[in-house]
Amino acid sequence: MPFRVFEKTVEVNVASGQQESAEVLVDCLTVGAIHKVAAKQTEGASVGFTVYIMGKAGATNVDGYLLNSVIPPLSVSSGQVGTYFSDHGHPYARFDAPLSHSGLVIRVRTASAVSQDSKFTVVLLLRTADG
Repeated sequence: MPFRVFEKTVEVNVASGQQESAEVLVDCLTVGAIHKVAAKQTEGASVGFTVYIMGKAGATNVDGYLLNSVIPPLSVSSGQVGTYFSDHGHPYARFDAPLSHSGLVIRVRTASAVSQDSKFTVVLLLRTADG
């Protein structure tokens, strides 16, 4: 079966006074593999943050483990770029909406409440079946 490898760039916003973004849906197939993730803050006062990439909206946290997480949470220090890489690709599947065109859900949580609106860019390198 042929595969298609492509890049998706997602902008995630955290509003002033908040510590967490709304969930952002990624427009991609509901089944595939994540090969690379890069995340950085592009606007607002520099702050450390964590990127959560999930296979379902409304992730559930039990004993510090995100049950719907596709890859481990990606922690990024203030002013840095965070990366994740997998040679063979980390498989994912959209658990709650298999017929959706939004295959992944992304959320950003900052180390503390931001003092001004902040923007984060998350770039994904994905592989999906083509056909």
